[in-house]
Amino acid sequence: MACLSHTSAPFAQAIDDTFTSSFNVEATDWTSTGRSPYFVLEPGYQQTFREGETQLVITVLAETKMVAGVETRVVEENESKAGKPIEVSRNYFAMSKRTGSVFYFGEDVDMYENGKVANHQGSWLAGAAGATYGLMMPGLPLMKARYYQEVAPRVALDRAEIVAVNAIVRAPAGEFTHCVKTEETSQLEPRLKEYKFYAPGVGLVKDGPFLLVKYGKIAGATGGQVDVTMLGPQPGAAAIDFKLNDQAGQPRTLASIAGPKGTMLVFFRSADW
Repeated sequence: MACLSHTSAPFAQAIDDTFTSSFNVEATDWTSTGRSPYFVLEPGYQQTFREGETQLVITVLAETKMVAGVETRVVEENESKAGKPIEVSRNYFAMSKRTGSVFYFGEDVDMYENGKVANHQGSWLAGAAGATYGLMMPGLPLMKARYYQEVAPRVALDRAEIVAVNAIVRAPAGEFTHCVKTEETSQLEPRLKEYKFYAPGVGLVKDGPFLLVKYGKIAGATGGQVDVTMLGPQPGAAAIDFKLNDQAGQPRTLASIAGPKGTMLVFFRSADW
């Protein structure tokens, strides 16, 4: 029977009812491609994080997968240390076209030991074994919002609370302002706690100890990557001082024209450029 809407309903295992665990999204409202204020689901978008010798690369693939009757976008996470694989997962997301909220439908996980796949611990899919989809990032993040991100009994019961909406993160990729900060916990491992930060237009910029090193689109034809951090100052970063001639031929510096409330810089290209 065709469904008019998809609902993540309560399940047998008791959950913390102070976190939202049931979400209603109309069947016609789903999309597997798009960009919400704090989450990017555009094929080819890639982010690289580092913490010491450990690297995490997150890539939005040009692949989709049907999960629980919804077309989801495949996002690959590849974690390695000193060039050796630790974990590779294929995560499944879909977005509400109406609200911009991004929902999590599960993951297929490969855990490595000595360069070989050792197990698939943490794998789950909505619609299987009592699992239902969770909320990864609201389209409109509000302070103190609490929600389940993974709803898979006995496998994954991660949940998040928004604890800041104007945080600042300084990372190798730049300084990011107006970030959403989430505190993540797991009902299965109550002692664990982790913080993540999401920047407008960029997405995740800090994942626990991992800091964003670079981000941008992968060039499909050549396999090369457009590293936006090399193109100039990033959103939220301080502009470097400069010295240029104005329309009268007089030299000007950024410091000399800065006002008490800051300065707006407008760049345009002439018709003969």
